Amino acid sequence: MDKESDLKIKEKLISNIFSFITDESNEFVVNEELYVQGKSAYYRKYTSKIGLEAILPRYNHPLTECVIYFKILKARDCMLILDNKLVVTQLFKGIYSDPKYGGRGFLRSNNKNKSTENIFDLDNAHIEIGNTRLKISKDDIYLLCEVIDSYANNYINSIRLIEDVLKTQKYPLSKKINNYKLLYLTYQEWEKLLKFSVKHDVDKGIGNWYIFDKNRHYIKIYTKNHERYGEGYHAFFHAEHFEDIVYYPSLTSKDICITFEFIEDFEHIDDELLGEKFHWNAEIAYNWFTNEFIPKVLGKKKYNKDSKKDKDTEMIFFGRNIEKVIYLDELQIDNYNSLIEIIELLQSHFHSNPHNIYRIKKENLQGVYQSILLCLSKAKEIDLYYVCGKLNVNICETIDELIESITEIKNRISDETINGFGIDLLFRALVIIMRYNDNLSINEINSLRIYIDYFVKQHDLEVLLEKYSIDFIN
Repeated sequence: MDKESDLKIKEKLISNIFSFITDESNEFVVNEELYVQGKSAYYRKYTSKIGLEAILPRYNHPLTECVIYFKILKARDCMLILDNKLVVTQLFKGIYSDPKYGGRGFLRSNNKNKSTENIFDLDNAHIEIGNTRLKISKDDIYLLCEVIDSYANNYINSIRLIEDVLKTQKYPLSKKINNYKLLYLTYQEWEKLLKFSVKHDVDKGIGNWYIFDKNRHYIKIYTKNHERYGEGYHAFFHAEHFEDIVYYPSLTSKDICITFEFIEDFEHIDDELLGEKFHWNAEIAYNWFTNEFIPKVLGKKKYNKDSKKDKDTEMIFFGRNIEKVIYLDELQIDNYNSLIEIIELLQSHFHSNPHNIYRIKKENLQGVYQSILLCLSKAKEIDLYYVCGKLNVNICETIDELIESITEIKNRISDETINGFGIDLLFRALVIIMRYNDNLSINEINSLRIYIDYFVKQHDLEVLLEKYSIDFIN
């Protein structure tokens, strides 16, 4: 009997003795369930030793919280209560990866396995989430990862459903729950919009622009007996101030952020009522605000000196756009430039996350090198010194020599643990090669997109988690 087996037997014996003395069960009842109560959705998963209960995101509450329970000797009856920020940034970091490769955000190890490079010694690892630190066994670490990954699956499915219905994919969240950032305006421009909405209260007149429920703090779209819109509320718009200008907003030169809020009882609205006529999604709200409301209130009119007749309102975009959220898997690739755009965004993402750790399968790494080889085969000239430096190969004198060196690397590749910095270098090399080459066929472009699919999906997963990893305020 080896040492590890002997230790497990002793721990089980001690656990049974403890349970007997305290008259408690030493295991949970195995169970997994997804259910809804009222306006909230819940997920629970219990293994024999670890249990988890969580609140899942809903349309009017896009955050999560969870409690993790243990029936493990070293963490007997311990309970971890995690808020949205901790769940998304630590618990979900590195999901679906084998913990021994060090990519999990909640796992710390004092030393790596001396016999194998870049392998965590899980027997000497511990959990660290927020201010909590726990030491559990290697088997229980794997069990915890299984529970977390199941939770993450349900969380991601919930978020994607919300985004599909509300069309909020590209809009960042405000810290105020149920609000999404649309654009920036100056405080003076916002004041003009507010005054216009108060002046055009729905009860003050009849016409296309009498569509507001008077409010001096935010804009509420409300109609009745309107030829374009049905009766009721359609959307709310707020101004989100920066913390240092809240007290004296009229004296600041800083922009304020305009946010869109959907109807509070959205959860119980029939799908047929979603759209321009009744309850707006983020896309409808953004297009109306920027293409109709702003030009109407802030747009300038030109006059023809000869005819003295008004011309149409000049379409000037006031303010500035927010930085949109981009999911690469949703982007259409129909030409070479759209492919370069995706690869540049990939490179920028991994450059911004240099310390993230990934365990990448052989075929996915080979896909990047195959992309590089494909572009090199069509290139007439490239910056050989730059590319060789990024790919860590000896300086080559010709493109053919570089192709030979990269082919050798590709053929030697196996599953590898690599950080974001290493992936950044690979895509830097690919980007610079592509800039020297624009003669790939549409079939070759499609093939190249397939080669990098793993990294596109990893990018989108991390972007989604980053988008929702904020501390909401009520």
